[in-house]
Amino acid sequence: MDSAIKLFLCLILLASIVSAASISIDSISNVPAQTLWTASISFELESEDEVKIFLDNELLITVFEHNGKAFVDSVQNSNKVLNYNASRDELTLSIAGLKEGTYKLDAKIYSGEEKLDSDSLEIEFYDWQDKINSLENTTQSQLILIKNLQLDLNAKSLEIEKLKINNQLTIESLKQINSSVSILQESDVDKNTSLTQINSDLNKLIKDKEFETGLTGLFSFASNPLSLVAIFGILALIVIGAVLYTNKKKKDSLY
Repeated sequence: MDSAIKLFLCLILLASIVSAASISIDSISNVPAQTLWTASISFELESEDEVKIFLDNELLITVFEHNGKAFVDSVQNSNKVLNYNASRDELTLSIAGLKEGTYKLDAKIYSGEEKLDSDSLEIEFYDWQDKINSLENTTQSQLILIKNLQLDLNAKSLEIEKLKINNQLTIESLKQINSSVSILQESDVDKNTSLTQINSDLNKLIKDKEFETGLTGLFSFASNPLSLVAIFGILALIVIGAVLYTNKKKKDSLY
């Protein structure tokens, strides 16, 4: 029983030690080559803890705790560290620019030889001229794309205008045919001639619409609302013509 209690207390003590030691890096991950850059390291220092910062395994700086204060071991500082500011919970570094490439920044917190916690960050140093050239190429490509889209929109606008004109002509043709049907209804003179003319007008209108459908490509005749009106109008006129023609035949047979 006593052994279990001791083990439990040891686990609590170990958990408190681990949770007390923490460290993290805050820095930009993309830097122009040969440009001064900064990094901020946050940590929690306990008695006799040390914080060590590495760049590609090269020790940059060491911060240690003594009597509740943070100190920097200036003997171990790398010449890459141009300036620093240290406290018990944060270290800010100004570091010399590096050549183009990717480097790993490591922050580790120790208690004696034991590593309590660590954090790492990969930092890319890029050629700023390459970035500018890439940005210019991307911008140029976007401008070309926008220009092509404008040309496509203009072409579609012209097709729409053509459809509007053709639909207006369709409406005028339907009005003319309707006028012929009205004359046919009001007069008994030469109904066969009128029906023949209506049939001729309808055939011409259908051929015109078939030709128009072939020209308009994606804008099909049946997909346009005005064209649908024209179709229904044509069907209605054909039915009217058929009825009138049937009535005429009946009258003729009576006489």
